Amino acid sequence: ILNSDKTVLIPDKNALCPMAAMLPAELVQLYREKYPSSKVVLYINTLAEAKAYCDAVCTSANSAEIMNRMDAKTILFGPDWNLAQYAKDYTDKTLVSIPKFGFCPVHMLFNKEAILSLKKIHPDAEVLAHPECPPEICEVADFVGSTSKIYRQALVSKSRKFIVATEVGLIHRLKKGRNDVVFIPAYEEAVCAHMKLHTLEKVYLSLKHMRYEVTVPPKIMTLARNAVDVMLNTRETLS
Repeated sequence: ILNSDKTVLIPDKNALCPMAAMLPAELVQLYREKYPSSKVVLYINTLAEAKAYCDAVCTSANSAEIMNRMDAKTILFGPDWNLAQYAKDYTDKTLVSIPKFGFCPVHMLFNKEAILSLKKIHPDAEVLAHPECPPEICEVADFVGSTSKIYRQALVSKSRKFIVATEVGLIHRLKKGRNDVVFIPAYEEAVCAHMKLHTLEKVYLSLKHMRYEVTVPPKIMTLARNAVDVMLNTRETLS
């Protein structure tokens, strides 16, 4: 969408996003008709076809900022209900979730009692959580933020231990950034099976044979690009 003149490959064509699949373009159209005076803001983890029918795209790092820039009192937001609950604390907009309860299966695996138990074992640990986690997980976290914000927090924090409530793959990156502290997964089985379909061997074979090219119909690409540009232009304005 952002680089229409370049070749984009996906190493494993079966690596999908279950949460994105919860919000087909038809559902976005249906809600737009139901709330004609609203604006539609969709999470970046959304199908290209759905993006084509929204007013702006956002990330977990800037969801509230993008919503606040919309000239409407009601925002249709999807597909992540948990992220919408988190963003509500940072906007005075009325949020309508589309679908009613979209979610990331991995972030639904975390358990409040399990995290509190880990805190008892490691009372000096700082709990880092992604806003795709359910509200009860965010409530017991010391810091809630996007992947990039969690990474930055781990770099600047004075804590020597961290309990990490997001996909366990991030811990590898965190350890590379800070090898002098301990990172504890809030749940060791919080693994995105779809992400893990991409292996080094598949990346190599994809590049070697130029296979599994990602293509987007021109009309969808143009409309989706408009929504992405709103986010990018907002970021530049805020900067």
